[in-house]
Amino acid sequence: MTRALPALPIGAEKKNIALGGQTLKLIALWFMLFDHIVTLFVPQHTLLRLLFKIPGGISAPLFFFCIARGFEHSRCKGAYCRRLFFFALLSHVPYILCFSYGFFEATSVLFSEALGACALLVQRQVKLSPAVNLLLIFGLCVLAIPANWNYLGILWVLAFGMCRDRKTQIRCFVLLGLLLWVVPGLVTAPAEHLWRFGFLLAVPFLRRYTENEPRPAKRSSRFFYWFYPLHLLLLSLVRLLK
Repeated sequence: MTRALPALPIGAEKKNIALGGQTLKLIALWFMLFDHIVTLFVPQHTLLRLLFKIPGGISAPLFFFCIARGFEHSRCKGAYCRRLFFFALLSHVPYILCFSYGFFEATSVLFSEALGACALLVQRQVKLSPAVNLLLIFGLCVLAIPANWNYLGILWVLAFGMCRDRKTQIRCFVLLGLLLWVVPGLVTAPAEHLWRFGFLLAVPFLRRYTENEPRPAKRSSRFFYWFYPLHLLLLSLVRLLK
């Protein structure tokens, strides 16, 4: 007779991997890099590009989520917003060089992230009336139109920052993404924009986020800020040498 294997402890069959903020940023960073490589070097209107653009949708939602969490944990909210704006300005020229935009035609996702943090700052101003808060946030959304992910990024940051329950955060995130990201793409060119559903792949990562992570060192935080403009410059150089 064969001996029965010992039973596993209750809960050992299924373990959820917890992800801290730094881990989420690293995941978002590598998916962003992959998406930028696909955008620059994979030919348009091909099945390969359509398939490879799907996982790139993971990046932006994770970054916007981390902006909301970073704002929450920041000791000085104003300084946090100013730092984001500094790197948004620093990244503007590398961004337009990399993706061949005019100087005033578009700007990077960092601008949307900075405006999203400002929207949270406005939302926390109890001295302002709700009508004034709403008007200021609407103005920030208008300012974000030229930026990558535009006002959707601001609304995602607000959803992640205002909703305390993780399930509510994710529901708002999905609803906003479907209404303001997927539907407009399907209306204009359905076959070419099916990859936009890729943003939903961020949900499993968001569900596994945990606050139980040591405060990151300043050197680690600076890496994420500097990586963005530097990788754009490097990709621009590679494209020129191609």
